[in-house]
Amino acid sequence: AGLSYLAKPSTGPFLGVFSAFLMTLSAIEVFWKRRPDWVLPGGWKPATALIGLVILFATFFVIISPRMVMSSKTFGEPFYNTPSFWFWADNWETCVQKYANCTKAALAQMPQEERPTLGNYFRRNSPAIAIERLSVGTLTKLKQLLVPDGKLPWKAESKSRPKRMILPARGWYLVFCGLFAAGMILAARGVPLTNPGGMAYLLFGTGVFCLYTLAYGWYHVIGHGARFVMMFYIPLLWSFFAAAKAAANSPARVIALNTFHVLLALPLIWRLAELSANPAFEKIIHAF
Repeated sequence: AGLSYLAKPSTGPFLGVFSAFLMTLSAIEVFWKRRPDWVLPGGWKPATALIGLVILFATFFVIISPRMVMSSKTFGEPFYNTPSFWFWADNWETCVQKYANCTKAALAQMPQEERPTLGNYFRRNSPAIAIERLSVGTLTKLKQLLVPDGKLPWKAESKSRPKRMILPARGWYLVFCGLFAAGMILAARGVPLTNPGGMAYLLFGTGVFCLYTLAYGWYHVIGHGARFVMMFYIPLLWSFFAAAKAAANSPARVIALNTFHVLLALPLIWRLAELSANPAFEKIIHAF
């Protein structure tokens, strides 16, 4: 699922943040390697970052290349992405009526003041309207993150109708993982947060989460697909596990971490059994 998501152009900001994350770890290794108390997890080396980046971008271009070929033949631009223009529209109706075609040729025939750009958006709207759009959309995305479909897990599904999503309790998993990571850091007396390696992991998770929460919150008036939430849900969940692992610096905390993994796996296995017994979904878009 993670690899297939690389085919979406919206992964561009994620790749940028991840690249900055790897370079930060490399800088820590190069400039602070003389500090014995600043240890990077897994024996980090700058060469590891370079190899990782090469593999990441090679995988990205292999997966996205069919789309690039199709986009080049259809629109004349390999990285053409309509939503990147819709980002500066006022609503969905405007996108359909005016911005269905945003190729360079189509934009060239469009009056300068009507093109979908940041400057034109603020010529049409006041800062107060922009702030309201961002705040309302962001709060909506945060609600979708914790309470998918706006319903509590035990009310999200009914035996009399098909399912609508894979993990209706995903918000609870996030809360429990966050509390556990915080508990592990407190038990370790904050060591992961005073270590620049731990800080790099924290900044990566926070950066991806904030970037995509705000971006999709702004885009909510155009498209409010629940599937967008997974773009910042997965990195945030990974950051909690990375923080907990960094704090497992004693035998007792290692046992606690392994026990938590087992306890978290149990409801996931139960959910997998439920889906296997009744895999019918009402709409495939809700399966994300």
